[in-house]
Amino acid sequence: MKKYFLPILYLAFTIPAWVYDYNEAGSVGFVAHSPGQHPVIIVNTASNLSPEITPGDWHTIDLSTDLPADTQAVFLSGILIITHGSTPEVCNMYISLREGGGQYGTDPTGQVVKQSIGDGARQNYFELVPVNDGKIDLLWSRSTEGEWPEHCSYGFNFKLVGYLR
Repeated sequence: MKKYFLPILYLAFTIPAWVYDYNEAGSVGFVAHSPGQHPVIIVNTASNLSPEITPGDWHTIDLSTDLPADTQAVFLSGILIITHGSTPEVCNMYISLREGGGQYGTDPTGQVVKQSIGDGARQNYFELVPVNDGKIDLLWSRSTEGEWPEHCSYGFNFKLVGYLR
């Protein structure tokens, strides 16, 4: 009886693949000449770049002018950035991406943390994101308030490097 306990326990907590909803794509498009990636999202709190993309709120990013009409997903590549200020604090940033107008995908898909005063953190980031009418949604959060150089500065930039259709 004991020898069957672990396999049965494993099966009880394994989620079968058919539970997830998948789309299939027939072709891939990608940049022809690196570094010819197209920047689509750039945020930097120290320089107040893209202040309309505020933390804590979902923002719809329209990529439709850069994509074929039947695009199902995009490849985004970039970097998550924290520059620590002079105040002792733990600086933490999360990123979540989902299809435009989506109801799912609130769990963070990217994170960067820094706690050393005067130091910085850079975290590479790459994600395949489903699109809806050429749009994706972005949510980001930060753990501290205040302005750099006293407090942490947060930033990220994503480039469109490919698509699936």
